[in-house]
Formats: sequence, structure tokens, C-alpha cells
Amino acid sequence: MEPTKYYQLELSNIPLYLEEVLSLALFELGAAGIQENLEYVQEDKRYLPKILEKDKISLLTYFTEPPSREAIELALGAFPGVSWKISDHLIEDWMEHWKESWRPFELIENVWVVPSWHKASFVSKQGHLTLWIDPGMAFGTGTHETTQIAAELLFNLLSQKSGVALLDVGTGSGILAILAYLLKAEPIYAYDNDPESHRVFLENCERNNVPPLPWVEKWSDSLAGKVQVTVANIIDGVLVDLKDDFQKMKSQTYIFTGILKEREPVFLQEMLEGWNLKQVRRLEKGEWVGFQFEAP
Repeated sequence: MEPTKYYQLELSNIPLYLEEVLSLALFELGAAGIQENLEYVQEDKRYLPKILEKDKISLLTYFTEPPSREAIELALGAFPGVSWKISDHLIEDWMEHWKESWRPFELIENVWVVPSWHKASFVSKQGHLTLWIDPGMAFGTGTHETTQIAAELLFNLLSQKSGVALLDVGTGSGILAILAYLLKAEPIYAYDNDPESHRVFLENCERNNVPPLPWVEKWSDSLAGKVQVTVANIIDGVLVDLKDDFQKMKSQTYIFTGILKEREPVFLQEMLEGWNLKQVRRLEKGEWVGFQFEAP
């Protein structure tokens, strides 16, 4: 018989440095999953969420069987000050609640991201682009500032220069590749080292009536000299590690995002050393920055 309920243990007042060790204790208690309950603010009408950094965090822990009060108190005994409460929920209610938390929002000006379950109710305004992206395991649903930076740089570039070949490195959900397709880039190639990404990418292509865009593996070898624009929304250290591959591409334009502002000077020094690129645009959102570079 299929279970009809799941059990949610909510913990609060957790010092940030205890998150990892507390998570291990919860898994030993039998947790099926753990998520951090992030807080964010909406600072403007375009719904660009900003994650609030705090010294204390909250965790939501999920169980398929209800843990006893005694077991919880024993597991949390080493973490004084952490408060908790447990509740049970119908499984179908959890799915609906999760979906309700994902609403349409404006990724950048005139570009909206809409989960597929809002398709019947969402009405796109004239001149707006709509990306049907369902949140899932692959990175890139549009709420992260690095994705917003990359989307804005890409939108501004392709609004002036359509019909160019493009490679999206670290494509995740495919949000940037799909945006590029809607902005008339052609052909478009995608790559990600996460196997889950390929499945999610193809699903999101189908949702947006986009043909399955070519998925490449050894991209710096197979596409060298064939792509005018290379986009990479990856953490700065990985961007630097891939520098040789980016150079092999011999693209005219490079869009790099995922750089922590505090690491910007180091990133620029390491990425541009021995590489004649001209910085033509820099965008900053929260603690992240992104760049558009042009090759001579």
C-alpha cells in the first residue's frame, strides 16, 4: 500500500556552521530529504529575488515514517538552542503546495519564466518572451542572480546580433539556450557534465516548442572555430579551469557569469592573463558579477 502521508520536521535557530553536522544527524535519524528554508526579498516590481544571508538558518526535513519525540530529542541533544516542530501532510497536498510556491516571474525586462502548470492562466503581454521552465534538479530556473546576469547580457547581445552560432556551457535546465533560440541565434549547442541536465534540458525544449538542440560532449574540440558566441554560467573557479577550452573555441564573444564579487580581481587576472580579450560589459547583482568579452 502506497503511503498517503509524509512527515515534516522543521528546525530553526541553527547556527550556520552547524548545518552540515546537523544534517548528518538528521539522516541518521531516518530523514528522506533535507532542504534549507531560504529567505529572500523582492526589491523591485520585476520580482528579482535576493537571498538574505543570515547567521542562523532553518531546515525542513522530510520523513516517510514519523520519528518519535524521544528519537528527535536524542538526535538534537548535541545542538542546544535549536528549536523544532513536526507536522504531517498528505502527499498530494505537498505537491500542490510546492507548485504554488513557483509562480511566473520576470527574469529580465520583457522576459518571463513560467512553470508549465501556469500555462492555462498565464497571459503573455505583447512584445514579451515567455520561457516555460519547470523547476527541477538541474540548475538554472531563473531565480539565481547569475542566471539573471547571463540572461540580460545574452538578451542585449542577441537583440543586436541574431543568427549567430552559440554554445551554452553548463546549460543546466537549458534556460539560456532556449532564450537564445527565441532570440534567433542559430545553431545552438549545449553542454553540461551533469547527466540529469540532459533529460531536463530536452523536456524544457519540448515545453517551449524548441527542437532538440544539439548536445555536445567534447565541445572545445568538436566546435573549435565554429561558434561566434560562447556562454558559461558556472562558478568562477571552474571558469578559470576551463580557460584552455574556451580559448580553443576562438569565439568572437564570451559571456562569463558565476563570479563572486569578492573574487572578481583574481578571476580577471587569471582568466585574461595571456588572452587578448576586451571587456565590453560588466553586470552586478547581489554578490555576483558577470562579463561580456570580445576577441579582437
